[in-house]
Amino acid sequence: MAIPGAHPAAAGGVDGHWQCAALGTASAALVAGVLVHWLRRGAPAFPARAGLYAGIASGALGSAVYGLSCPLGDFQHWALWHFVPVLACALAGRVLLPRWLRW
Repeated sequence: MAIPGAHPAAAGGVDGHWQCAALGTASAALVAGVLVHWLRRGAPAFPARAGLYAGIASGALGSAVYGLSCPLGDFQHWALWHFVPVLACALAGRVLLPRWLRW
C-alpha cells in the first residue's frame, strides 16, 4: 500500500514519471540476472529469441513489482511509464543477451 506523498511522482510532475520508468527498469535488472543465469545453464537454440523473451519477462515483472508501490493510478501513467521498462528491457535483451548466451 502506497503512502501518499512518499513518492516524488505523487506531486504529478514529469520527473516522477521518469522515476517510475527508471526504478521499474532497475527492478527488472534483478529478474534479468536470474533469467540470464538460468538461460546460460540451458543452452538455448535461438539466443536472440531467448534474449528478447528474457527482456520482456524481466521488464514486465520488474515494472509490475515496482508498480505495487506507485502512488499514481491513472491509466495514462500506467500505460506509458510502466510500459517503458518492458520495451527498454526487451530491446536490451535482444541486443545484449545473445552474446552472453552462446555455448
